[in-house]
Amino acid sequence: MFMTQVQRRTATVFVASVTEKEMERVIKSLNKKASAGCDDVPVLVLKQCMDYIMKPLVNICNIFPIWNFSRADEDSKDKTSL
Repeated sequence: MFMTQVQRRTATVFVASVTEKEMERVIKSLNKKASAGCDDVPVLVLKQCMDYIMKPLVNICNIFPIWNFSRADEDSKDKTSL
């Protein structure tokens, strides 16, 4: 009976912080006619309340960076062809 050692490797992902300018650009780029997401918040509400919700949204995205993976995926799509 042979015992093999399995070397465990872990991947570390570093996600850059979201800035207010980036959040503003994303909110402004949303289509007004798009339907609400899973949170049921209409795009029109996001756009009209942007000045009031900007800092809390940025803080939430920076506290829970796992939500930022969509941005990393967009960058990798440009470099990868299927």
